[in-house]
Amino acid sequence: MSTALLYFLTAAGCVALAHRAVVRTSRAGRIALVLLPLAFTGRALLSGQVYAPIEMPFNWEPLKSMRAPLGVGPSHNVILSDVYCLNIPWRHATRLAWTGGQWPLWNPFNFAGDILAASAQPTPYDPLTLLSLLLPPANSLTYLAAMTFFLAALAMFVFLRDVGCREPAALLGAAGWAFSMFLVIWVGWVIGPSTLWFPLVLAGVRRVIRRRTLGGAALLATAFTMMLLSGHPESAVHIVAYGLAWAAGELWAARLRGRELAKAMALGIGAGAAALGLCAIYLLPIIDAIPQTMEGAYRENVWTKARRSVAPAVALAHLESQVIPFRFGDPSRIEDAWPKSPPFNYTDAAYSGSLLFPLALFGLWRSRWRGKWLVLAIGIGGLLIGIELAPFADWVARLPLFRLALNARLIFGFAFAVPALAALGIDDFGDEMRRPTSAQ
Repeated sequence: MSTALLYFLTAAGCVALAHRAVVRTSRAGRIALVLLPLAFTGRALLSGQVYAPIEMPFNWEPLKSMRAPLGVGPSHNVILSDVYCLNIPWRHATRLAWTGGQWPLWNPFNFAGDILAASAQPTPYDPLTLLSLLLPPANSLTYLAAMTFFLAALAMFVFLRDVGCREPAALLGAAGWAFSMFLVIWVGWVIGPSTLWFPLVLAGVRRVIRRRTLGGAALLATAFTMMLLSGHPESAVHIVAYGLAWAAGELWAARLRGRELAKAMALGIGAGAAALGLCAIYLLPIIDAIPQTMEGAYRENVWTKARRSVAPAVALAHLESQVIPFRFGDPSRIEDAWPKSPPFNYTDAAYSGSLLFPLALFGLWRSRWRGKWLVLAIGIGGLLIGIELAPFADWVARLPLFRLALNARLIFGFAFAVPALAALGIDDFGDEMRRPTSAQ
């Protein structure tokens, strides 16, 4: 029960802090946010099991012959091989370094040795990684997965409450974002833990521009810092790009001039600078290491010259999978021979549930919040780039930094937009139900 205890203590502390410092929340709302991740991780969290693909090593020798004697079942998801052969070993090397009284700079278990902290994804300075050291290695994976779902829900809840949604609508949007296919698939990697902070970045940007207070700047700096320490610089670049677009929209809507504009810009830039300063010990070795890696050489010499868009028929197939999950096979079924033709990168999916689509359309139609159009723009832009449709994917690839990135992952903008608009729809529907009719 130590895993569940640590989760509930951490989640309750985060909710209490958000309640006192960011947005007031009812007791029922706080309880709902803490319990929400249990929809996925509850069984493992409460029974001491492991929410991670630890059964996958038993697909091959020398462990394959031990599958039956140990009662190991079939693999649940065949695409999670990187999680068990890369991410989990990186975390374990980080654990051994910290618990052995060393800085997690070097991984002695990879060939003749390799960089550890400078490879980003071991996340050695992430507060959640440090807290997970209190648990046994296997149980720490369950804790980290539960916290990923929880923090995603909390970040979206704060954003939706900040734009005026009532608690029930904000909770629905929070569940839609936390349980979107993009975050669910990437929960074992570092892409999910990095991307989950996106709604909180937008909330911080909004507060910096609308309120121009140190509290708003602190919220934005916190979101930036946690985003960076979560271990995926590429996702951080994507989030910052969306954040800049959001800032432009907010500045246009707020019509700031003179001192107000200067103060908002100073607070926003200050928040970014504070986050970079706090994360310098983490970021500078990564920046130094990237050009020296094989991946860095491939991105620079091969990837930058590749065409990023796909044929229209393939882009259409990608689009189908955003509204019909498992359209081209189910990765949990080895016998499906996934993926089927046409090729589709399952991990860059943003499906959030069919229930949310009509609610999102209703929210787009009925909500009087003008920011809905910016949410829609982020969703459509992320979708067009995510399905790799020409010429949008190629245009983005011409931008600095984006030329090196896997920009199809910008589709998380669509995973954000659908539940956000659905929350607006639920909120407006509640208004309609409460509004008295002429007969009353």
